[in-house]
Amino acid sequence: MEYWKRLCPSHISIPSPRPSQHQSNGLLFSQHCRLAHTDTEGDYVVARQQTIPEGTLILQEDPSVYQLHPSLISHRCAGCLMSLDGIKQPIPCRQSSCTWHLRYCSSICESDYWFKVHAYVCAFFVVAQNPALLLAFQMWTSGNPMSLVSNLDQQTTDMYEKGATFMADLFRFSIHDPQAMQQDLVRYQAILRCNGFGIQRKWVSRDSVGMDTVATALYLQASKFNHSCHPNVLALFVDKTIQLRTLRPVTAGESLCISYGPLAANMPLHQRQHYLRDRYFFTCGCQACQVVPDPSLPPSIDQVYLCPNCTYKRLVLKTPTCPQCHTTIDWARILKIEGAIDNYEGDWEKVLQLQSSIYHDETLTLGKTYDQLARVHHLANRSNEAIYCCKKSLSIVQSVYGPTSPEAAEEMFKLCGLYATAGNRSRTKEWIKKTCDLYRLLGLDQQLKDDMDELDAMGRFI
Repeated sequence: MEYWKRLCPSHISIPSPRPSQHQSNGLLFSQHCRLAHTDTEGDYVVARQQTIPEGTLILQEDPSVYQLHPSLISHRCAGCLMSLDGIKQPIPCRQSSCTWHLRYCSSICESDYWFKVHAYVCAFFVVAQNPALLLAFQMWTSGNPMSLVSNLDQQTTDMYEKGATFMADLFRFSIHDPQAMQQDLVRYQAILRCNGFGIQRKWVSRDSVGMDTVATALYLQASKFNHSCHPNVLALFVDKTIQLRTLRPVTAGESLCISYGPLAANMPLHQRQHYLRDRYFFTCGCQACQVVPDPSLPPSIDQVYLCPNCTYKRLVLKTPTCPQCHTTIDWARILKIEGAIDNYEGDWEKVLQLQSSIYHDETLTLGKTYDQLARVHHLANRSNEAIYCCKKSLSIVQSVYGPTSPEAAEEMFKLCGLYATAGNRSRTKEWIKKTCDLYRLLGLDQQLKDDMDELDAMGRFI
């Protein structure tokens, strides 16, 4: 059936694009920070004339537009993104012929999403698998974020043009200039590639914990924050709302930076640079990406090797001599040991022994091995050994990511459980308080409410 046979009155009454009236919650340009601009960096955010303490909330913002991930349309509400688990009868689309399989937690969410976007595309399932196009359409109807960078001249627009042409064609009878709409939709998809945020949700299985992206969103104010591979600002999500909090004290005039994904702690330099050039079209020049490592920063994942002759712990692979003692490094020996480690996977004591002979004691790889050992000891009811290994892992994580980081909070959460299992009441209560304090400092108590409930139950049980 030709597409025009599926057009409806909505395609005649489409609202014209209007200037954006989106406002943040007023916390960005407060006493803490201000917007700055240079020709090379564009807009970015810096601290005002006083030090910002760690854990300070500097931005809380609702999304300008957002779109549920296509793989989750049957599992989460398309209107508010809430999980539909536990809802006996989710609300379907009002059109019985709809093939999108959208579900909603309430009729309010169904109505909101219907009039915002779905009424125009319900009959065209081909659009369902293109969330960027749906977001671009919402941007077109709700306002023009012209101040956001698109890097359109550096992108291949073919992937955008086909969907934009299709969407503009749907409204050829209701708008004056379909070609202008098509061009706007192309530009907005390019803007989303450079400025979109993935809304994260925590998941827990029997053996592991992780974060999944449930939706893509555009936050007009949060998009002003630049990237650093060693960021001083944490971005987290409470429902659809983004919160930005400082991870450590930030001095006056210092840029406030989030991570766009890559971190020096867990991704090598060449991979970070490739990712950022490919995804965001810039070469990162942050402190962690300098040719000469900044000694004030924790060693990056590139700097894991230990000099066998002195205490230097920032050796990079294939560096011919140690910068501190000038000893020639026997890389053949080191790489031979590194290659042998894989043969002992599961024998974590042996793995730790080999790793400790070539890696320094602040290496995240060692922390992961201590984490595995803690799990092995815990399953074998060796509580003291499990606690020791967990505390070693925590110490490394605090060195690499910082003492006030989500990664440190996760390790502290594990430690609480181990102390509780061991029946150590005083230590359990001590670490529950420390963990809850850090969760509240970073805003994790709002994002990870199940963790807080578990810590509360742990404290009452012990």
